[in-house]
Amino acid sequence: MNTKDVTAKTGEVFTICIDDDGTEITVRRGGDARGTISLNYIEGDWPDPDHYHITHLSLEKCSGIGLGRKCLIFHKECFDAPITAGNDNGIQSNDGSHLTGSGPGFIRKMRQEGLVVPSISERWDRYDDDFDD
Repeated sequence: MNTKDVTAKTGEVFTICIDDDGTEITVRRGGDARGTISLNYIEGDWPDPDHYHITHLSLEKCSGIGLGRKCLIFHKECFDAPITAGNDNGIQSNDGSHLTGSGPGFIRKMRQEGLVVPSISERWDRYDDDFDD
């Protein structure tokens, strides 16, 4: 188990816990779980490297205070692997990675910061869009 104490924008101290295989991130304050991020580990083939894919964001009890970002930074420190996420395209995905609620805005910010990267399918979609006339 990987753990790290972090200070939120509010000044409160939380503990981020990541399981040994990197597929579950839990945010705790005291003994109470305040949020989770679930990920699938995906073994990639060239050109898509091995990576983690976010399948569930549940940070409602601690949103807006910088903890989601700190979770992803800590995950990258521990596992040094790219993280991908679903899209806000109105289609419910089988793996649960479709974005709802505040998820689209959060993932958009994390993509801008480079903490979440495009999946191979997203990269190909953008490539195809470049050639549509």
